[in-house]
Order: sequence, then C-alpha cells, then structure tokens
Amino acid sequence: MRKPSLKLSLIINNLRLHSVKYIMLTVIALVAVLFIVSDTSVLFHQAAPASHSSDFPISDNGISHETGKSAPHENPPARENSEPPADNEQLDELTGELSYEQPDELPDAEPVPDWVGKVNGFNINFDRLIKRDAGNGRLVAMHEYFASLEPGGQNEKTGIFEGYNLITISAEALTSYAIDPELTPTLYKMQHEGFYFENYYAIYGGGTISGELGLISGLAPQGGHRWCNNAARKYMPFSFASQFNALGIQPYAYHNGTYTFYDRNIMFPNLGYIFRARRQGMDFRGPGWHMSDKALIELSIDQYIDEERFYVHYMTVSGHSPYGWENGVARQNRAAVDHLRYSTSVKAYLATQMELEYAMEYLLERLEEKGIAERTLIVMTTDHYPYGLTTRENAELAGQPFDSDFGMHKNACIIYVKGMEPETISAPSFTPDIVPTVSNLLGLPFDSRFLSGRDVFSDEMPLVFLACGFITDAGYYERRRGKFTPFDGAEVPEGYISEISDIVNKRKTAVDRIIELNYFTKIADYLVPPFEILKWREVIPE
Repeated sequence: MRKPSLKLSLIINNLRLHSVKYIMLTVIALVAVLFIVSDTSVLFHQAAPASHSSDFPISDNGISHETGKSAPHENPPARENSEPPADNEQLDELTGELSYEQPDELPDAEPVPDWVGKVNGFNINFDRLIKRDAGNGRLVAMHEYFASLEPGGQNEKTGIFEGYNLITISAEALTSYAIDPELTPTLYKMQHEGFYFENYYAIYGGGTISGELGLISGLAPQGGHRWCNNAARKYMPFSFASQFNALGIQPYAYHNGTYTFYDRNIMFPNLGYIFRARRQGMDFRGPGWHMSDKALIELSIDQYIDEERFYVHYMTVSGHSPYGWENGVARQNRAAVDHLRYSTSVKAYLATQMELEYAMEYLLERLEEKGIAERTLIVMTTDHYPYGLTTRENAELAGQPFDSDFGMHKNACIIYVKGMEPETISAPSFTPDIVPTVSNLLGLPFDSRFLSGRDVFSDEMPLVFLACGFITDAGYYERRRGKFTPFDGAEVPEGYISEISDIVNKRKTAVDRIIELNYFTKIADYLVPPFEILKWREVIPE
C-alpha cells in the first residue's frame, strides 16, 4: 500500500489532537454545570437573610407590603439521613436533600379592625388653650383638668349601628322589677333580646327633669328644675340633639303632659328639639291628667316615621303616682293586675306601667310595618325610681329586702334593635353612661373626657356615683355609713376610697363649671368637624 504524504499525515494528527481537546473541554463543562446545579439546590435550603432590602415586598413580620398576605415559610435546613422526613417533607433519593412541600394556597392574614388604636376623642391643644386663657383661673383649671384625662378607646362595638334611627324614652317611674315575661312581654323582650344591664342605676337628685336631662345630655345634673333649664341654655355638643342636628337631622321631642311643666317648652327648643306636648301641637285626652302613653305614640309616630332618618325623644307620664285605684290610669288597667298577690299600692303601680307596655307594643308594630324595625335603635330608662311607693312597698315589688340607698336606685336600661345579638353587661353602670355608649354604637364623634359617664364597652373604669355614694367594679361605698364594701374576691389598695372620691368630686365640679362657663363654646374650634353646622341658640321665655 502507498504511504500517505507528509502533509496529509500532519493534517490527520492535528485533527486527532483537536478531537481529544474538544472531548476534554466538553467533559469539564458538563462537570462544571453539574456542580453549579448541585450547589444552587443547596442554597435554596439555606435560611433567608435576617433583614430585607427596601425593595423586598416581605416585611420582618412575614406580611407582604404589597399584597397584605403571609409570606411562605422558610424551608428547614437539611437533616441527617437517619432522621425520617415529616409528613409535609420529601427526601430526594439521588441527592439526599430534604425539600419542603408548600401548600397550594396560603391563608390571608387577619384584617385589623378599624377601631384598633383609635379613641373617642378630639385632638385638642390644651397647652395652647391654657396660654390663651392665662388670665382666667377657673377656665385654665378646666383646661388642665381635661388635659389630665385620657379619652376612652374605641372597641368592637364602635359603629355597629351606624346610620340607624334613634328613639330615646324617659319612662316615668319605671323599675326593672315591673318588667315581667307574662305581665309585660314586650318590655321583657326588649330588655332580654337587647343589651341587658344587670347592674344599672338611675340618677336621682332633681326629680324627673334631672333624670331626663341625664339620659339625653351625657352630663350628670347637679340640681333640679332651675339647674337643668340653665344647662339647656348652654352649648352641649355631645347631647343626642346636638349630634343629630350636626348631621342635618331635626330631632323631635314629645311629652304626654302639659307642655309648660318643668318649662319644657323652653328647655327642649334650647337643646335643639322641636317640642310637642299637650296644648302645644298635640291634643291628648285621658283619664284625669294621666294621659295614655300609647296615645302619645299613636299621635306622634306619623310625624316622623316616613323620614329617611330620624331621632325622637319621648317623656312618658302614665306611670306617675299616686298609686291607688283613684288614679284613672291605674283604674283603667286594674283587670290586668288584680289577680297578683301584692298590696293595693303595688298593684296600682303595675297597672300604670301597663300603659308603657301597650305603647311599646304599638311602637314595635309600626316600625315593623314600615320595614325599619331592624335599623331603629330604641334606648329606654327611667327618670327615677318609683318614689310614690314606700321603701317597704318597693321591696315587696322586688320580692327581696333592700336598702333605701343603692337598692332603691337599681333600675332598668334597655338598648334594643330587632335582630341584634343579645348581650349582658354586668359591670356597674348608670344614666350618664347612656350618651357615650349609644354614641359609640352609632359611630357618632364625641370626646369621652367631657362626659360624666363612660361607654360601657370601652376600657374605662366603671364608676357609678349617686348622692348616697359610689360603685366601682371593686365594690361600693356608702357615704351615710362611711363604709366601703368590696365585692367577692376584690382587693383594693390603701387610699382607694379617697382616690375614687376625688375622681367623683372632680367630675361633679367639672359638670357645674361646664354649665357655668359655657365651656364648650370656649373650645368650639377643636370640636369641628362635624359641629360647625350646628347653630347654637337660646330660646328666651316670653
């Protein structure tokens, strides 16, 4: 065979060398790729850095800044092969690496309620007010006092009845012991299917008018007829009438008694109501001067029920003393109570309260017919305990002995709307608690520091103060005996009585000064919005 030329041999040898080189390079490249892939898989199992850059959408608490959803959990580090994998882990047979099986969908984070971190109060610069009013010692003292207080926090009940209608009722001489499932089923239903107040006390110091003003103003009146009428001439932005006027809703007030009694014809227009009563816009007829509570509802309800939204106040009178069969209202309802095993006075008292039962039955029927029962909040309490009965007769009605101090004033408060979730409020409460509690339920803006009571659903300390003493969640203090009685299991620190007494005295003084100085007009710039549209005015008697 003929040998190849030298030139051809060189070419063949070069090809062989290049082929070996290419094969070696290819092998090296494949090894490098395998190493990189293996190293990357290990990196995916390592823990994430402790901190994140500002661009990274996951915050330190694991909540996405962009989506608000929880971030995926980090994979656990690789473990020894001797450890069996968990249910949600898989062991790679080739690499020995442990992988973490992610769920298909991650649950959304719980939303934070709107009320968290918020208070029922306004941002008031008291330091500036103190400097402005430096020449008026009593006004400065008021600024300093309110600056020392913390507003109550909003809560899960804030605004749950926002946009609802409101009906307030000051029921003449009502007591919780008159509410019975068989005798007064409507009142019983409203009490037990609404917010049920187990330890509620009615203020009493100035008769009917002070109990009524305490219900609708949020202040604890420090006097009777004269004090209340003077107070009504002053600016009270957190009263129910002012609150609804500020929303552009005209409040109405109705009374089934003579329109001039307690000067209501002056007091209620001053508070911001259109007021109607016997001989003033309404023609009542009834047995004697005790006009029917049911007639009160019948003659008034068509004046407001067609409104898009309304606020109405009622002051009933059928439950007034005297309690005997000479009382026309009692005599009219005698058959309903004659079978009861009570004294004549107690039976006559219950007969007068039957009119309130019939009135509420009719009111609920009309609200239901109109289709607004489920968005009309009804708030009812008494003006005072039935002082037309003796202490012994009140104890007879209650079926238990009680003292003439706190026991006499323990009473009923009803906050009810059809279909609501019933709830029992066990903490001590009293009449001035109603305005802050209901304002919070309706989502109305108010500053709790300026009111005598508290929102019963807030984190503020329960405090009931009456002429006879005070009650907290720790016990009760009887002023007449100078004795504090703790509730079971309660322990109070040294100086507790003095501390609470000081709080009570300051609250009473504050109410007096609010009225005397017309205090809210001095800080009105801090109470807007929504109070800028409220035109405060005074009705001067003719």
